[in-house]
Amino acid sequence: MKKIVFRTKNFPAISETFVLGQIAMAIRMGFEVVILVDNKGGINSTSQPNLLEAYGLLDKTYEILPIKIKTKQERLKLLIQTFFKIGFKGLSLFNSVKYGKGALNGNAYIEYGRYYKFLKDADAIHVLFGNAYKPLAKFKKAGLLKSKLITTFLGYDVHFTNDTHKQQINFYKNLFEIGDVFTTITPYIGNQLLALYCPEDRLKILHLPIDVDFFVPKQNPSSSTNDCIELLSVGRLIGWKGHRLGILAVHELLQKGYPIRYTIIGEGPERHSLEALITKLGLKQQIQLLGAKTQDEIRQQMQHSDIFLMTSYYDETGRRETQGVVTGEAQACGLPVVAFNSGGVPYTLKDGQTGFLCEEANYKAMAQKIEILINDVELREQMGNQAVDFIRQNFSLEVLEAQWKVVYNFNTL
Repeated sequence: MKKIVFRTKNFPAISETFVLGQIAMAIRMGFEVVILVDNKGGINSTSQPNLLEAYGLLDKTYEILPIKIKTKQERLKLLIQTFFKIGFKGLSLFNSVKYGKGALNGNAYIEYGRYYKFLKDADAIHVLFGNAYKPLAKFKKAGLLKSKLITTFLGYDVHFTNDTHKQQINFYKNLFEIGDVFTTITPYIGNQLLALYCPEDRLKILHLPIDVDFFVPKQNPSSSTNDCIELLSVGRLIGWKGHRLGILAVHELLQKGYPIRYTIIGEGPERHSLEALITKLGLKQQIQLLGAKTQDEIRQQMQHSDIFLMTSYYDETGRRETQGVVTGEAQACGLPVVAFNSGGVPYTLKDGQTGFLCEEANYKAMAQKIEILINDVELREQMGNQAVDFIRQNFSLEVLEAQWKVVYNFNTL
């Protein structure tokens, strides 16, 4: 059985469902997996405990603590212990010409000793979140890793401003020199990677998958032609998720007399300010903040809604949505999506076919697109049906697993 070693900083983590899903995908493909982390959480550290338990992932997770040496005697003891574990392997890490004067203290050698038993028989090493690549790049550069080194970037790990651009270039320079494959989830992040001088010939775009066996349209849906139109958004209650703009768009429509209910699922620091805005606009009866919900509850809400609003735009640093998995989940449930043309979101729907894109942060434009769908029931249903097909053909687990099998192609190792 081929072995993949996954490297990430924190696992499991509630907000990083992609990591758990990627590892589970590798196991389904038939690979043995090991997970190396800085911080190991517990069953309560994930929003998908059933998946964590089903694959026994906590038993496959190992926490490698940072090196903290206080005395010369302690350093000598660790060096001797490491030598008895790995012998002369890794002695190249003492090379001060290649790695700087700090290499002489032996920290890199000791660190390699901690990783060695996990890496020695690995067929591939997959780093999840680019900023978790250290110290693997150093081991690879020293010729100590013969396995393929794959790095997946999710967005925040490559975000930069004018002030931090050069710093990010320097941070990833070594990784881009020696890494075998770099993947990311949308061309939006791909362009950011290219701006950091990621080699284009080793860069691949693989979307985050949507579980189309779980997120499915409601059976025997009832038409909302004569009823209240149900609008839905899902996302943390933070500024750049843009829920405030969704509320303002709904306010525009309510002023025109449209019968609308708007539900927002998610929790976060913006709750009080959103509640204040809802109260100020007199919309307590039409807009509800449900707080955080389980995947089952989110699916149920999607199946009972008519239109999904993706309101994400940007924060004060220019950071944007990198893909927006919820747009795919909503479309898989048969909902047309109205979204801002922001970040990676445009790559998750087909404008004019499975939903509409609007000028970024323009809530009045969003209201206009929603109005079109409210007034044209046939178009709304047509877009919903096309949305289901679009997600199944481009974002399903089956499609993404086939693409990852190419990346995990061990014939080229």
